[in-house]
Amino acid sequence: MVALTPRRREHAPMPNLKEKGARVPRRRRINLHRGIAGSAAILALGGAFATTSAFAAAPAAPAGASATILTLNNTTAQLLPDGANVTSTIQVAGAQNVIRDVDLITNIPHTSSGDLRITLTSPKGTTVVLTDTTLDFNGDPTGRTQDDWFNGTTFDDSATKLMSDQTLVFPPGGENFIPLGSVVPEGAMAAFVGENPNGTWTLRIQDKIPDDPGDPLAVPPRPASNDSGSLNSWSLKIATMANAAPEIVNTISSTTVTPIADALPPTTTNPSTTDVPLTVAGQGSYLLDVNLQAGIMHTYSPDLEMYLISPAGTTVPLTTRDGLALRKFTGFPNLFNNVIWDDNAPNLMSRQSQLGWPQSASQNVPNLAGGAVAEGAFGAFIGENPNGVWKLRIVDASTGDTGVVNGMKLIMKSTNGFTTPQPPPPTGGGGETPGPAPKVTISSQTVCLPNGKLPKVSRVKIGAASGAAYAATRRNVYTAALRASTIEKWLRQGIRTDDLCGGAIGAADLTAPTDAGTVLQSISAPKPRVIGLRTAKLVRTKRVSRAQAVALGRIARAQLIRAKAINNRVNGKLTGGDMVAGAVTTAKLNRGLIVTAKTGASAAPSKTVRAGIKVAATPAKASTLVHLRRAELQSRQATAILNKVRRQLMSGLTGRNFANGSIGADKLS
Repeated sequence: MVALTPRRREHAPMPNLKEKGARVPRRRRINLHRGIAGSAAILALGGAFATTSAFAAAPAAPAGASATILTLNNTTAQLLPDGANVTSTIQVAGAQNVIRDVDLITNIPHTSSGDLRITLTSPKGTTVVLTDTTLDFNGDPTGRTQDDWFNGTTFDDSATKLMSDQTLVFPPGGENFIPLGSVVPEGAMAAFVGENPNGTWTLRIQDKIPDDPGDPLAVPPRPASNDSGSLNSWSLKIATMANAAPEIVNTISSTTVTPIADALPPTTTNPSTTDVPLTVAGQGSYLLDVNLQAGIMHTYSPDLEMYLISPAGTTVPLTTRDGLALRKFTGFPNLFNNVIWDDNAPNLMSRQSQLGWPQSASQNVPNLAGGAVAEGAFGAFIGENPNGVWKLRIVDASTGDTGVVNGMKLIMKSTNGFTTPQPPPPTGGGGETPGPAPKVTISSQTVCLPNGKLPKVSRVKIGAASGAAYAATRRNVYTAALRASTIEKWLRQGIRTDDLCGGAIGAADLTAPTDAGTVLQSISAPKPRVIGLRTAKLVRTKRVSRAQAVALGRIARAQLIRAKAINNRVNGKLTGGDMVAGAVTTAKLNRGLIVTAKTGASAAPSKTVRAGIKVAATPAKASTLVHLRRAELQSRQATAILNKVRRQLMSGLTGRNFANGSIGADKLS
């Protein structure tokens, strides 16, 4: 379990909004007028990050539980046009019937991440909001200029970064192309805990802001533009157990009144910290769920940041001020008084900025009636021993207002585990069933990742059909052709041991009989073969004709079709026919498997895969400029796809990259 630590805001300090009329300078959105081609172009960068974000370890199961972990993927890519609503599903069958943890990885390149609302819905119908657009002081979406936030991002209750905090991060220049890595979603994945995982899981992506009308009065003027992207893939890790654990349910409370210390001036450097302790005893050794309620009275609630800290030191933020729209108003005492903080509550703390707070100080908090999901997630506490001293930490970040905590209570569910034997884990269900300890050292996919940067392809801004624009576009087109040829040659040479992660292939991938055995040699950190992708030389020309532009456009279309076909082949599952006979040793077989026979069914032949997607051609009568622009877009799309495939291959193949049963013993040495 990863612990959050209380921290100060990473953005500029909030101004003193108690002063009437205080405003924050409007953040201008910087947009490079890109459509779907733009999102494809940044796949070259996004692909690199997509492999670095990994699932965190799930909390250990209760004592005596029969437990397993499912890892499931949907690799069917979908476009995300501007203003679109897209759904994608994963089917789970044959799994154990109680969820104990859920994590999600998304690979979504998009030119304006803040436009997106992303949710995950379980087979039971529980919906968790992963991210939603948050408005800034002037009603403008923040985060909209952030490219590729969710391209290789893990949503995990135990992460150290809050999704709700990211809406106020604004890099110089407006666009950063940097995925968030691992973040706590705005909702809590713990809302799924205890449900049955079998059935249809649905990922929904809504582009809430269909277009940018531009601003001709801006300096410089901002043109109208669309933002778009694609859902390349997504993955679920679901930790399960066979039965629900026997529960111990208790409410632990204290009526002690604790004053909230006021901050000392200047507020940016002297916030106060008040800890309200609550001792818990007599509970089970394994925490299943916890809710919090406290009588927090304060004359100016926007001053407060609040955290819940477990005896193990795990710290979950309740509110870090980013989730509040209180900066629009003044007053608002006692907004958090007796609010129930619960991962299953109907209201998100992070969403209150768009829902509208009460307009007078005499009103209470109607938007939090029924409880609130904290900006962090109480799911981070699951699996810990709840016995010990819990703390409600309150940080007052501004001077002039005071308050007290009139007691607090924790509503807990815990367990001591199972006293009767549990049924063994299922062998199916698409997941990973724990087996005997492997006799070899199995390297993780992270270890397989090679070092080194991928050659970049610069975006060409074509304002006129000039010789320079033609030369730059020609270089991009031929760069795509070079990279397609290199990867095709790599595949034709056949996959060998060095192309795999250690312990990558299991019994499910083999057609020959196998037995559990001992592989004496250990596996060193593998180094997949390097696939050198070159960038074509820039061949300058003084003039460009329409015939040259038309010919270049045809070549660009051909490279995009090649790139999509290569991508479909790799993602459509490789077969034994893609391997060189005898090239993979037993040291590359997971779970300590050895091959007992060199005969058996022949490996399936390598597949010829077509692009499957039509590429629109530019009408021949179009202008030279239009032909050049289309060629430039298609060449960057092709290069981005090929860069992604290259990174996927160089990250080290595993059994899931191959069609089950396609590898025969004749392919193994």
